[in-house]
Amino acid sequence: MKIGLGLPIDDPALLLPWAQRADVGPFSTLGLLDRLVFDNPEPLIALAALVGTTSRIRLQTEVLIAPVHNTAVLAKQTATLDRMSGGRFTLGIGIGGREDDCLAAGTDSGAR
Repeated sequence: MKIGLGLPIDDPALLLPWAQRADVGPFSTLGLLDRLVFDNPEPLIALAALVGTTSRIRLQTEVLIAPVHNTAVLAKQTATLDRMSGGRFTLGIGIGGREDDCLAAGTDSGAR
């Protein structure tokens, strides 16, 4: 059985030690959620840092809110992250369900 771990987002300083412990433990995947208006780390930047501190465990976005990101830039960022991780990255995307994220990004929530 494969078991993933959603990382705590309230203290970014804890991400590296959690990832290091999970990398040597029984977990198969580390995930970070994407919320633009929460006090959480930006998931692609944080996962890029975790790539450098892990060697085995897979890394994923726990549903990246695609409409609040530039499509071409997002494609480039995620392809780069996948290559730098040696293929350990999984992109989970969705349309988002919270209008406050769209408002903060300046996107139309009705056009998702």
